[in-house]
Amino acid sequence: MKMKRKNLKTALTLILAITILMLPFEIFASGASLGSSATPDEAGEAEPVGAGGVAEVNGTGYATFGDALAAWTEGSTLKLLSDVTMSSTITVPAGEHTLDLNGCSIKAGSTGYSVVTVGSGVNLTVNDTSGGNGKITGGSVGQNNGGGVTVDGGTLTLKGGAISDNANTYGQIGNCGGGVHVR
Repeated sequence: MKMKRKNLKTALTLILAITILMLPFEIFASGASLGSSATPDEAGEAEPVGAGGVAEVNGTGYATFGDALAAWTEGSTLKLLSDVTMSSTITVPAGEHTLDLNGCSIKAGSTGYSVVTVGSGVNLTVNDTSGGNGKITGGSVGQNNGGGVTVDGGTLTLKGGAISDNANTYGQIGNCGGGVHVR
């Protein structure tokens, strides 16, 4: 019985130490891919705007980020052309997706949700081809999620950009990352 308690105490101490070390955690990477189940900003079909706009998918520009998300299909690359503020979580659809931050930011507009969720059957690569300061930021969640990115059965590959200034506000009992939480 004494041995089991000692092993338990050792394990809990190790978990606490790792948790404390991860508090100021910020992930920097060189690339990524994201998908989203967010809907277009307006009802109806997404209208490409040619070069320019808020974002582009495989070189076709879109006036709204919602339109770009709706056009982001498996195997394609969503490239930001300006900073974007989200009002809900971007849920990446199943399949292979690439998100090119291109020196821009995707930010949560308020608290209570992760910026991006990578679910089962999703392979997301995040990248920043500009070599600049692209980031996923502003997410703030409670229990069982990461403020920046929640990986729930899928795969997240970071090749560029940053996941920074996100939070998990569940307090000392929280078991999830402020930047990234992998379930």
